[in-house]
Amino acid sequence: MVYSGSADRGQLRFPHHQYRDVYWMLNGKDLVQAQPRATLPATTTIRGLNAMLILIAGLLVFMLPHLLPAAPAMRASLQAKMGTSAYLLVFSIVSLVSLIMIAKGYSDAHGRGLGNVQLWYPPAFTKHIAMALMLPAFILLAAAYIPSRIRTAAQHPMLAAVKLWAFAHLLVRGDLASVLLFGSFLAYGVFDRISVKRRGSLGPLGTAKGGLKGDIMAVAAGSIAYLLMLIWGHAYLIGVPLLRMSFAP
Repeated sequence: MVYSGSADRGQLRFPHHQYRDVYWMLNGKDLVQAQPRATLPATTTIRGLNAMLILIAGLLVFMLPHLLPAAPAMRASLQAKMGTSAYLLVFSIVSLVSLIMIAKGYSDAHGRGLGNVQLWYPPAFTKHIAMALMLPAFILLAAAYIPSRIRTAAQHPMLAAVKLWAFAHLLVRGDLASVLLFGSFLAYGVFDRISVKRRGSLGPLGTAKGGLKGDIMAVAAGSIAYLLMLIWGHAYLIGVPLLRMSFAP
């Protein structure tokens, strides 16, 4: 809910001359006042817009080469002209550069005012849903490289992990930069899953199959990675602690 100008809730009153906009968010049963919006310097707004442009450019640079497998003839032509080794080298470099652009743009977009508008305020309970979804996402990510029954059942566990990761973060982030980032990866995951099914692609392990041992390894590896990210990694790498006990630099 958004109230402009004078706001009156109980004994709290905010006159027009002190606040341009007052935002109210329902947190559990308490009505909580967010920070009033201040007028931002033009340079801050320009930096925010530049950050969004870097993020969008990074997403485009990342997605375009990763969608090449959906056009086998075009990819085969490029590999024939460049050679397989050169093609893979260029693909890796472009992927690395685009990920740096995405990380830089997304990081800078936060707190930049008009460059990254808040589209909605996710309810507090969505954080718990997101944290729960990330456990199977990590297990599926591990299963993508471990022959197991989990991998066989999921068929393409890497793409399933990407979709879960993106959807989980969309649940808890309502700002424009997050919608662009996680929405793009969710759309990519859905599109590529349809594409690999049509192409009959088997993924990085091909036809390799596994049993109970592989399942245990995938669950163990994914759970350990999940706990590390939950307790330490997210705070250290992303700068956003997920738990009060999270260790950040």
